Amino acid sequence: MFIASDLLEHEFSLQPTKMELYANGEKEPINLEWSSRRYFKSGEEGNELPVKEVVLYGNPLKDYSKAESISFHLEIKELYYQTDEYIKGPWIFNFETDVQPLAEKTRIIPLKNLIHEKTNNYEAVQLMVSPIRTQIVLNRLNPPVRGKWFDEDGNEKTSYGYDTNIKGFLIRDENGNEADITTGEFRYFEYYTKSIIRYNFYSSPTENPYHWLKDAESIEVIPYVSSLDYKADQKGLKKFKPLETDSFIVQLQEGQENEE
Repeated sequence: MFIASDLLEHEFSLQPTKMELYANGEKEPINLEWSSRRYFKSGEEGNELPVKEVVLYGNPLKDYSKAESISFHLEIKELYYQTDEYIKGPWIFNFETDVQPLAEKTRIIPLKNLIHEKTNNYEAVQLMVSPIRTQIVLNRLNPPVRGKWFDEDGNEKTSYGYDTNIKGFLIRDENGNEADITTGEFRYFEYYTKSIIRYNFYSSPTENPYHWLKDAESIEVIPYVSSLDYKADQKGLKKFKPLETDSFIVQLQEGQENEE
């Protein structure tokens, strides 16, 4: 989304705040991609007015992969202007998208790769390669118990912790192309009565590696974890600690994976 206005004074101006997204009539979560925020002053790039770029994305609760098309309704209720000042909308967008071309280019590869971080055990269970985003699904196999209680019917319930030191995955193909598949705002939890916690790690919507990933024969996948040995001179995941011994190879063209 591009916003052009003489009210754009800096990169935080006119930031969408309250938003609602509906897909085929179902309300879905929507987020704003902060890392992609770009601001062009008046006169830059030939603009008569200042322009900013904002990327909105959603992690749908429902699976739309089998649908032929999706009708979207997006409503932006207000924009942040400056401290304690907002510009009221709404701005409403209705559009329809054809799902099938995307579905044909999306590949889902099952994984069975164990990852050990101190006493924490994980399993990478899925890689999704898509023109929209790249995803790695990770299960926490031994989450800590946070508490126990009894429901109104007298059944014992258990809640589990969902914190993790896993920061994401660096993927690298045979030609040296690399990309970060990180948590950020894309982390998704299943908890309370789940003894397995699931995390969805995504690439940034603005830095999806699909352009080289779609042709790669194989990729190396390296988990990264938080560490006291923080490398401030590095970028992205390389600021953190790699779990080299738990890296693994995914054969993309065969749709199969093998551990190193």
